[in-house]
Amino acid sequence: MDLNSALVAHVRWKVRLLTSVETGEVPDRQTSCVDNCCDLGKWIHGEAERCIKDPGLFQRLRSSHAEFHSGLGPIIDALASRHLDEAQRQIHGPEFQARTEAVVECLVLLKHQDDQGAKS
Repeated sequence: MDLNSALVAHVRWKVRLLTSVETGEVPDRQTSCVDNCCDLGKWIHGEAERCIKDPGLFQRLRSSHAEFHSGLGPIIDALASRHLDEAQRQIHGPEFQARTEAVVECLVLLKHQDDQGAKS
């Protein structure tokens, strides 16, 4: 799994959602709001548990990633119903930021572990 790509993809969701405000092109709710459609989610639901040596970190990544994607639902709903002020409030809000940071933090910890393992 390319952890750098996964990290960038999840951080870019904010830009993607803000672009939706401008363009009216709403992300697909069925694939955006589940945690097993993106590359990271497929990995988490596949071989990640065997690859991640720290079971606590694996569980933290799995749950934070699921929360991130389920948290997209209300934003996508606001975009779809053209409640753009509400969508922007949520996109810039602390909940979205916290969910993004939780995934990013797990990925950074995994990268650090991978880097340490490569040095051993």
